[in-house]
Amino acid sequence: MTWSFSGGKLTISGSGAMADYTATTRPWEIYTAKIKKVALAEGVTAIGNYAFYNCTELRSISIPGSVATIEEWAFCGCEKLQTVRLSEGLQIIGAEAFDDSGIKSIVIPKTVILIES
Repeated sequence: MTWSFSGGKLTISGSGAMADYTATTRPWEIYTAKIKKVALAEGVTAIGNYAFYNCTELRSISIPGSVATIEEWAFCGCEKLQTVRLSEGLQIIGAEAFDDSGIKSIVIPKTVILIES
């Protein structure tokens, strides 16, 4: 995976599963309070643990159809996150993936087979 940050937008490119992180080990850690939008490229297959944890300014993310798994705490603490587009192909949503986020409503695709506690 490669990533870049510009103008409030974090772009993640590549193929395969994103690494799992802790709350402070993401390579874009210094930008967490500045990230407003995340763009994931087609080809990313999993969003890692804590990937966007506590990105307090994150407002929207579009998840491509290649993503099959959103791991635990991926968007936890993203209190301004209101817009999430989950694509067909998503199968697993990890525990507390969207805990303490600002999402008002979300449509879960029929392809999801597991939502952890």
